Amino acid sequence: MHSSLTSALGVLALACAGHAGILFTQSMQDMDGALPASPNIIHVAQEKVRIDPADNPQAYMIYRGDKGVLWAVDLKQHTYTETTGEDFEAMAAKRDAAVEKIKAQMVGMPDDQKQMMQAMLAKLGVEEGPKTEYKKVGAAELGAWPAEKYAGTRAGIKISEIWLAAPAAIGLKDAEIRTLKDMALLFGKFAKNLSGLVGSKEDGLDGLPVKTVVFRDGRALWQSELKDVKQEELSAALFELPAGLTQKKLGGG
Repeated sequence: MHSSLTSALGVLALACAGHAGILFTQSMQDMDGALPASPNIIHVAQEKVRIDPADNPQAYMIYRGDKGVLWAVDLKQHTYTETTGEDFEAMAAKRDAAVEKIKAQMVGMPDDQKQMMQAMLAKLGVEEGPKTEYKKVGAAELGAWPAEKYAGTRAGIKISEIWLAAPAAIGLKDAEIRTLKDMALLFGKFAKNLSGLVGSKEDGLDGLPVKTVVFRDGRALWQSELKDVKQEELSAALFELPAGLTQKKLGGG
């Protein structure tokens, strides 16, 4: 959603070392038009991923597949958190218990109150009702990549549009694809639907999403789009915790 380097020599050694990797530039935008699109920078090398959000350069995430952890770094507060697969499972159990409590409270409620409770469930990431179904609606060129467009519907209502490209067409190697899928599996212990991150054959999607538009009540709510992909030598230090950070317990404790 964690171990720090302890010696200056270690930091220098890591800074000098490097891995052949890939750098993604992804645009994120709310569709209300109030704010311009903001780019995320995603570095992938071997079993490691780093995500740098443009709207908050003091905070970023590092996924370490070799350690099975996700680090969330806050440079402003000089802290970081560490989340493992077991942590995600525990978080999911707490969420599911809260969901069952909300559902029990909904029994016999008036419709307006039920809608409020359903909104609470949506904030918890709970997909109520029929499963989302994806259908291919055609081919399209998206930037430099040939893609297939899919529409996601739930009970006949469109909730998303996803453009998928073959990983090889983007320049991803098998090891980088595995790393992204492994990261999705780690997140998936808490968030069940990650089709917008890495296409899932189980959902009828096969490929890497290069553009995703999410709809609510018939209107586009937000979108993400892959803008640039390039091969690059990435410093190993990108995927390590900076020295001097204090570990913060999950949940703010």
